[in-house]
Parts: sequence; structure tokens; C-alpha cells
Amino acid sequence: MWRRALVLAVVGVLAAGQSTLASAQSESGDPGDAHEDLPTDPPGAVWDVPPGDGAGIESGAREVGQGNFQMPFPCGEVWGASTYSGHNAIDWNLIGANDSGRRVEAGLAGTVTTALGNGQWNNGYGNYVIVAHGDGWSSLYAHLSAVNVSVGQSVSATTRVGAVGTTGNSTGSHLHWEQRLNGAKRSPLYANGAVINPAGSPDGNPHTSRNCGATVGEGSFVSNGGHVYRIVGGAPVYVSNWAVFGGAQPTTAVGSLSQFRQYPADGTFVAAAGEVFRFAGGAPIYVSTWNAVGGPQPSTRVDAAAIANADRGGPWNHVRRYPADGTFVNASTGEVYRFAGGAPIYVSTWNAVGG
Repeated sequence: MWRRALVLAVVGVLAAGQSTLASAQSESGDPGDAHEDLPTDPPGAVWDVPPGDGAGIESGAREVGQGNFQMPFPCGEVWGASTYSGHNAIDWNLIGANDSGRRVEAGLAGTVTTALGNGQWNNGYGNYVIVAHGDGWSSLYAHLSAVNVSVGQSVSATTRVGAVGTTGNSTGSHLHWEQRLNGAKRSPLYANGAVINPAGSPDGNPHTSRNCGATVGEGSFVSNGGHVYRIVGGAPVYVSNWAVFGGAQPTTAVGSLSQFRQYPADGTFVAAAGEVFRFAGGAPIYVSTWNAVGGPQPSTRVDAAAIANADRGGPWNHVRRYPADGTFVNASTGEVYRFAGGAPIYVSTWNAVGG
């Protein structure tokens, strides 16, 4: 962070596992019949994120419950839900079409704890995935023809986890879906914010997926890889402590941070620990008075630790300590500077820099 008594206003910057297994589909292509119950948990099943791997701030932010679950399919698709006594799960089949190979989504943000695509029997589950959502809740997706995630991966509700298949104890393509609390099967299951009312036939009662994703905008909180960030100037700025924001806030899990900028956009104002900064070249520049920038400006509150720990690696790497080389800034006195090696170099004439 470069700080001086003069307020600088930004002028501009010049330079600065997939595993696939072909599934044996029934000859008719019809939805899968109700298969035998699966009384024994699959081998290798892990139902929650190990302590210290993101269970703290991220889990506390979401306050997960069954009402948060969405259907594990793309927005707008219509699927039939069926079950039978003692099954404690939902068997899904696509209405009006062959569902072999269809996209299976997480339905609720979380972290992948098991991803087994070895094509083995696995106590009848076949290829399967488990996603831990926090607060003891998890989902299981079984009989998959393909597994598209890996253990430890953060997923959003709309992340593809696999494809519908008929591996394991299954007589036709369908998705076997479980919701568990602390590893125990839950029944009834929820989706679209309500109890799923399945039918006993393979076609099941029709349900339309509302798994349409969440809009992440300026000031929103997101989680990824066990860390929480606030979107500031289009970039994820690390949150190390909820106390800065008066306690835990609603948080959206994202599968990747690559959809965001690396650093907040030039000109973004932030407030931290009673001080105001304006970003230039990825770094926060101290603002000593609003008069230098035309009066009070909208600013987004951030964790002061994100500024103090700029460029320290890991989640801190979305704030620079010094503006990027080539960044031009205006001082409130009318002087112009260009940064080089972390220091502001006075520009006496534009001719020296090509106009």
C-alpha cells in the first residue's frame, strides 16, 4: 500500500478430473426401474469436510438446512421422482426423453468429499459422488455414467458433478439421490424449497428444476476452497473475520474464482478500519479527504486485514501492496505520477510517455 498526505485520484493504467464409464443402458432406453434398496453405505464414503478444511467461516455463513436444496438438474428441466418403502432416497428420470448421460448438478453449494468413478459395484451404488454442504448436510448421487468432479473441489449449486447412468445395482438409467444429515439418510427429501412428493411408478411425479443459479454482484460474499471473499470492484477480496461485517452474512459458493477480476477495478473506493482507500493498479491508495475526489463517494466495506496482508499469497493475492508498474495517478495538487517498482515517478510532461 502506498500512502501519502496528498490524495491520489486514478487517471488510468497504461500497462499493467474427469472419469468416464460407458453405462449399460436398457435396450428400450426407458427410465430405470426401481432397483433393490441399498442397505449398506458405499465404500469410501466421506460425509463431511474434515475439521480445518473450510468448515468454519464458510459453513457458518450459509446456515444450511433441507429447505436450501434444489433439484440436481439444470434449470427448467422436468424430471419424475419415484421411491418405495424403505428406500430413503429419490430415483429421478427425465420426463419424455432418454436420460442416459444427462447432466447431474450439485443442487446446493459445497465441497466434494467423495468422487468414485471406478466402475465397480460399490455396494450397489456404482459410480457415485458425495458433496458436503455444511452444518452436517450432504448429498449423494449414484449410478453415474461419468464423474466430473474431484475430492476437495468447491462446487456451486449448478456445477456439474456427473452424468446419469446405470452403474451398480440398477436396471436402467436413472439418478439415485440421497440427502443425509451427519451421515444418516433423511426422508422425506426436499427440493425447490419444499418436500418432494414422489410416486411409486418409474415415471414418478413431475417436478421442474429451479436450480437456476445465484447472481453474484458488487458487495456480495462468495466462498471457494474453504475461504470467504467479498466482491469489490469485480474482484474477490478476502474476508478473514465476520466481525468486521457485524456477523456472518449470506454467502454464495462458487466453483472457481476465475470468473472474477484478479484485482479490484481502478477507481474502486473501499472502507477499512475507519479509513478510505481508492484502488489504482490493483493497490489501495489512502484517501485523506473527500474534497480531492469531488466529495463523498460510495465505498464498500472490506476486511482491513486484506489490505494489511496484500500480496502475501493464497487468498490474500487479490490486493496488491503497490500499484502495478505503468499505473498513472493524479494527485489532488494536479501533479501526475507513474508507478515503477512500487514508487510514484513524477511525470513533468506527457510527451515523455508518448502523449
